[in-house]
Amino acid sequence: RAPRGVYLGGEPAFVPRPDSERAGAVICPAFDAESRASSFLVFDALDVAAGPVARLPLESPIHLGFHATFVATDR
Repeated sequence: RAPRGVYLGGEPAFVPRPDSERAGAVICPAFDAESRASSFLVFDALDVAAGPVARLPLESPIHLGFHATFVATDR
C-alpha cells in the first residue's frame, strides 16, 4: 500500500535479472501530492510487499498516465 497522499500510477514494469528466470525488479511511477514530487519506485519482484528497495526522485513532477496517455487535438 502506498502511504496516504502518495499515488502509484502508470503501468508497473518488470525488469528481469539476466541471470534468473524469476528474479528482477518492478518499477512503478509515484506522485506525492503533499510535496508535489514524482519518483520511480523500485521493488524486488519476489517481495513487492516489503516495499520499495529504492526511490528515484525526478527533478519535475510527471503526469501519472494509466496504461496510456490521451492527448486531445484541435482537429
